[in-house]
Amino acid sequence: MISDATQNGYSQLTWYTECKTKSGFYSKAIHKSIAGNDSMYEIKRIFRTEPTASDWQLWIDYINTIKVCDSRIKNQACSNNLKRVR
Repeated sequence: MISDATQNGYSQLTWYTECKTKSGFYSKAIHKSIAGNDSMYEIKRIFRTEPTASDWQLWIDYINTIKVCDSRIKNQACSNNLKRVR
């Protein structure tokens, strides 16, 4: 597990998985799930080859910036610089 801290008032979990088989298959993924008011949101980035330490950190940093907001709730409102996704 990477993080289970609440973000913007929402429960979230960020974790990674890694798989190496005897036949040479490799996969490493970073996952993030956020329980919103209306939906469950899931984001993941899958690497088919082992990422460099800097690439891995870049994606951890990026995933940590992803948040859910709700313009209907004052303390969970979206910042003005976000684009709406429909």
